[in-house]
Amino acid sequence: MNRRFSVAILLIAIACIGLVAVGVSPAAADDGPSINESELVETIEVDHELPDAEPSTATVEADTFDADSNDESEQLVVELTAVTDERTTRLEEYGDVRDTHGDRVELEVDDDVAEPIAAIEWVVGVRPTSIATPGTESEGVETIKADEVHADGVTGDGVTVGVLDPTGFDVENDEIADNVVDARSFTEGTVHNGGDNDHGTATAEIVTDVAPDADLYLARMETEVGYANAVEWLVESDVDVIVMSAGFYAQPNDGSGFIASVADEAVEDDDVVWVNAAGNSRDEHYLGSFDDRGTKLHYFDGESNVNPLNNGFSVSAGQRIQATLTWDDWEYTNDHYNLLLLVYDGSNWAVVEESSTSHLSGTPTEQISLPAPVTGTYAVAVADVGAGGDHEIQLFASGGRPVYTTPASSVTSPAVGHSTMSVAAVNYYDSSLASYSSRGPTLDGRDGIDVAAPTSVSTTAYGSRGYAGTSAAAPHVGGLAALVRGADPSLDADETADRIRDGSNPNSVDFSRVDEPATDPRHDVGEGMIDASSTVESQGAAFEITDVISVGSIFEGDSFTVQVAVTNTGAKSDTQEIVASVDHATDSTYITLEPGETDQVTFTFADGLESGEHDLVVETDDDSTTIELTVGSEYPVDKPVYDAVAGVSGFDDTSVTGADLTQLRGALLDGNNVIDGVTVTGADYTRLRGYLLG
Repeated sequence: MNRRFSVAILLIAIACIGLVAVGVSPAAADDGPSINESELVETIEVDHELPDAEPSTATVEADTFDADSNDESEQLVVELTAVTDERTTRLEEYGDVRDTHGDRVELEVDDDVAEPIAAIEWVVGVRPTSIATPGTESEGVETIKADEVHADGVTGDGVTVGVLDPTGFDVENDEIADNVVDARSFTEGTVHNGGDNDHGTATAEIVTDVAPDADLYLARMETEVGYANAVEWLVESDVDVIVMSAGFYAQPNDGSGFIASVADEAVEDDDVVWVNAAGNSRDEHYLGSFDDRGTKLHYFDGESNVNPLNNGFSVSAGQRIQATLTWDDWEYTNDHYNLLLLVYDGSNWAVVEESSTSHLSGTPTEQISLPAPVTGTYAVAVADVGAGGDHEIQLFASGGRPVYTTPASSVTSPAVGHSTMSVAAVNYYDSSLASYSSRGPTLDGRDGIDVAAPTSVSTTAYGSRGYAGTSAAAPHVGGLAALVRGADPSLDADETADRIRDGSNPNSVDFSRVDEPATDPRHDVGEGMIDASSTVESQGAAFEITDVISVGSIFEGDSFTVQVAVTNTGAKSDTQEIVASVDHATDSTYITLEPGETDQVTFTFADGLESGEHDLVVETDDDSTTIELTVGSEYPVDKPVYDAVAGVSGFDDTSVTGADLTQLRGALLDGNNVIDGVTVTGADYTRLRGYLLG
């Protein structure tokens, strides 16, 4: 997620507006600071001292916040008992049906129609849609030692990587054009998005920097329905890896929500490695138990019942402000909180926007997103409107860092999924953890972060501006996943992720630039900075003894041979010495194998063994096997005769059958006592004849 350009990205990626916009004028100056009365919140006195440096104040006209003055259309998700053509036609009476997925219909509306839609008998719930927030060769290639892996011929050849992004892609960008197999848009507009696609293009660039021969499938999406349909297309396209440098706020932090479940299913059901940016919300996140001190507004720190944005200083007119509130009642909530956006006019706090839609959707979420209508000091507040005030509330707010923040548990969805890989950001130039990088743990107790990867790197899409955020970190891990799967196609998604985690370095990250580093470093960086060389080296050549082809009968004092099959099950060609030893005798030979190649190795022992049981050990650099040998004390017939008939199947254990039996009968019963030039006489003849007649 590109922190440096978050405003531009949010303008593209966030378009949901609260359903209730309240037009209010500020109270008279002598009334003191207070929230003006709205439809659902009584007049409540605000407790908060502004910064000592006098903030800019807003001149607020009576109709400044009139809902009719907001020209932005609204996107709703309508959840139905089942989607049918007849029902989507009915919904078109209220707005434009943009997309469907499962039991969800995405609807774009211009008017306040949520209430009448919610009243339809086959409608389960109505709410603003969740919107994905996005966060030359990258310097990260050298940082993670991917260049060393390329030198060994591991480049991601034969691997397909899907990239999901809300801003789209420039498929003609020279860095990715030769890798792109297909690209589609699952939202309004084209993949190219009118050229405003730096974020997606840069993400795809980094994937190909790390895995230069990987194929790309690119999917533009914005909303949760478009996201689900894009994932479905990528899975049907048989991609091996999915990289998503974006996240959704209005989702459970424990990985149980719709967004995370879509990603988890891709991993668990379709063997896709899912790599996701953890988020840039470390300093934009608040988590706490609702506490209103008997009023109706939550106290964020025990002293203030509003949470000013931008540390209490001015937010410029036109800057995008986004706030998302959730609380821990995800089954189907009848407990409701409202989310308010306030502006200070010099003497009073006026309500700019109020979100109060959870009673329509049954989901514990409220969202506000709009450009600041005037330059001024803004704050968010949370009001209890029937929830009982006994919930854990979670708030993500952007528009400048909020005054009251909670770094912990700030990872967004689908990075919080149970099967996804969540990626933190580390500055490539000094190995310092990025101050904005979201932090675990998840609310169900998992680390929340799997690994860390480089950020603040170079791409052609962003040019001299650089590409920062966990958005830039995630594709480094996605490219590494392509290298690992290309080097060893036998690995499944979970094994690939494990290889990456196991190859990472937890001691290579500097935490000194981060306020309040986690007590457990895994909550900040998981297993540490990824290391392509260590990860792929660990899956280099692997010579395994896959079969014992033949040993034959062994008798005391005689030379003997052992033949085995050796297969290179690893990712690199190699030459190894294969050694066989028994008692004090050893034989060895060198063989060269390409990945997947098998060869037969024969060992010869000129000095015999004593009769009895012996263990012969065959070893490669990577494997060993023990062959149990039984050495006989004497031959069943004289040695020359035994040698002559040794190739006859079953002779040693007197179980000669078929053509072999016919051969011996013909040789011995018709008076011809010569087998392979050896004349069988005396006791040997009698023994063989007795066996064959018996």
